[in-house]
Amino acid sequence: VGDQPVERPRTMPLGTAPPVAPRVAPAVARPPAPPPPKAPPPPPPPRLAADFRIALGSAQTIDDVGEVLVGVVQRDFERSALLFVRGELLLGWRVDGGGASPAAVNSFSVPLAALAALAATLNLGAPVVTRDPTLVMSLVSLLGDPGGRPNLVLPLRHQARLAACLVAIGGREDAERRQPEYTQLAEKVALAFQLVALRRQILEG
Repeated sequence: VGDQPVERPRTMPLGTAPPVAPRVAPAVARPPAPPPPKAPPPPPPPRLAADFRIALGSAQTIDDVGEVLVGVVQRDFERSALLFVRGELLLGWRVDGGGASPAAVNSFSVPLAALAALAATLNLGAPVVTRDPTLVMSLVSLLGDPGGRPNLVLPLRHQARLAACLVAIGGREDAERRQPEYTQLAEKVALAFQLVALRRQILEG
């Protein structure tokens, strides 16, 4: 009493509500972001048409194989020359789409060693589609001037050795896209060569 300090009550007076802590809204989990859209798959590489595969499988002679081969190539190239290898020589077989006369083709005979750029490409064993005219300039006498359009060099093998080749010029602008198809064509021609050889052996007894 007097100047004595008043002691505060240690409990809440009756009828007084306790203080209420502010409510915190619960955190709402955000849904995961959707994955980025998948890139469309690349288009399948061009494949050799079924009718050409059937024709190669039905070929009776080497000339039949050559006929089918030229038919495939003529879709994309204006002129082509088929040549076969005998020893160290590259010999004329046939030319299609213009160019040299049959007599010039039959008389064509050039040592592979004299065709340095072409011979190196043939020894690699894989088809090449290129705008570089260096590879085909050695065959100008058969095919004419290649110009600046795509050219094709297609090595053809029989029993793992170089047996022939096809060289074509004047290709369509999108001819490079068909290189996988020409790789398959070379593989099928190698099998067709084997079939023709086996058929000859059977018939010869």
